[in-house]
Amino acid sequence: MEKRVRHLSGFFYGYFFLSKICNTLNNCKKFANYTEEDLLTFMKQFLITAALIFALVLPVTAQFSVGASVAPAIPLGDFSRFADFGFGFSLDGRYMIGKRMGVGLGVSLYNFSTSIDDIDYRIIPIVAKIEYFMRGISQPTPYIGLDIGSYALSFNAFGFRVSNPYFGFSPTLGLSYPLSEQLLIDGNVQYGILLSEGSSTTYIPINLGIHYTFRE
Repeated sequence: MEKRVRHLSGFFYGYFFLSKICNTLNNCKKFANYTEEDLLTFMKQFLITAALIFALVLPVTAQFSVGASVAPAIPLGDFSRFADFGFGFSLDGRYMIGKRMGVGLGVSLYNFSTSIDDIDYRIIPIVAKIEYFMRGISQPTPYIGLDIGSYALSFNAFGFRVSNPYFGFSPTLGLSYPLSEQLLIDGNVQYGILLSEGSSTTYIPINLGIHYTFRE
């Protein structure tokens, strides 16, 4: 009985957490060639599927951790024609469901310089995070993940900044290395994709940081 209750709690937690993604989409009317209705339909299907996975498949022993990281960032494609090498930082929270699956929220800021001193670009992702660890995080383990949410892209020229939010996502490949039961080093490489109007903006951040775990 207790196990069923905890699985049900996991379902509602996953549904509530992932529903925040849909709220982000309500603020944006157009992402590349997709309509808002198309994106909302996709996100609702994704939300329900993920919540069912949380409830029916994953163990429910949970840990919560907070983390901070710094990252050089490399612009790619057309974005690299305008932006030079960038640097940024990230803050995130991770909720472990079982030993291998984590969900969370994250916010980052990456600033890209240009060849002109008073002109720069900035990307601010506010995302939901899903991560799968090959082994338990109590030992060194590689992991894969996906960030998905709102990516604000701004352009600053001589003190005047213009910013627009876009739908985006970042596949992630990382390594978690524990230093103690509560402290671990976390490094990852991401491929950031913003579905901006008529095209996409891409970049690669290389994150290195620490996570502190609050155990039940």
